[in-house]
Amino acid sequence: MAVFRAITAEEEAATALMFALKHRGYPLSEKLLPHDHNQKSAWMPFIEVIGKLFGESGVPKPRITLKFSVEARVDVSISAKALNIQGAKEGDFLSPDEPLNMTIRSSKIGSDDAEIHTFEEDLMNWANEKGAKSIRDYIAEAANIRNLVLYAQDRGIPKCEHVDGFIIERRRRVVVLLFAVIMVLQARQPQAFAAQALEAFLRVMRGVTQAGFDFASAEGGGRFKVITHLDPDGAQHISQIHAAESFYTFESRFSYKWSRGWSFGP
Repeated sequence: MAVFRAITAEEEAATALMFALKHRGYPLSEKLLPHDHNQKSAWMPFIEVIGKLFGESGVPKPRITLKFSVEARVDVSISAKALNIQGAKEGDFLSPDEPLNMTIRSSKIGSDDAEIHTFEEDLMNWANEKGAKSIRDYIAEAANIRNLVLYAQDRGIPKCEHVDGFIIERRRRVVVLLFAVIMVLQARQPQAFAAQALEAFLRVMRGVTQAGFDFASAEGGGRFKVITHLDPDGAQHISQIHAAESFYTFESRFSYKWSRGWSFGP
């Protein structure tokens, strides 16, 4: 029963994420199936693939902060010095107006044309590393775990042993999913990277091929806001730096375009 409850906890957290995307009116979110067990089981593999991609592409490890106020929110910041921002000092961080307000584009080395990344190759490689032929096969097998625990098989009644690690891992997944729910809900408008991940998710789970989000418009307009440091009395020193069309490139393959509202700050 403990194992089953841990599995359903992850499923309910994934369901909350799907309803959050629907609530905020994300393009193509009408194709999400919150009661489908395969879709519930697919979100953590997607999130782990994205995390692996960020880690391997050279992006400095971000600082993630959960703030409790009238409405909970998550803020993400990256060391400005690690990003080689001119004039940045230790303790300066680059933070978006909203944590998922960015895009990730990919291009072949030597090419100037960077397109919205679809994660297809990343998902395939990740599934192969897990011993599955495809990401669909991996997700189907993951979704079936609940049935193996819940129902008796020809071999008899299911039995679970040494479940502590399993439950702790499910707790970690629930926390990750709930952070994602907060990040989606705290912004009143769809965030570009969340829309990008949703399109990739639906491409695998529902065979969706059309684009639902205007990424070009999201990446344009506005300027970055820079807060170099905070005085002891709380006063902020602010200056404008880059137009929103500026972007940073990591390992020649991935370009991260930040849409608007970025700031330096401790």
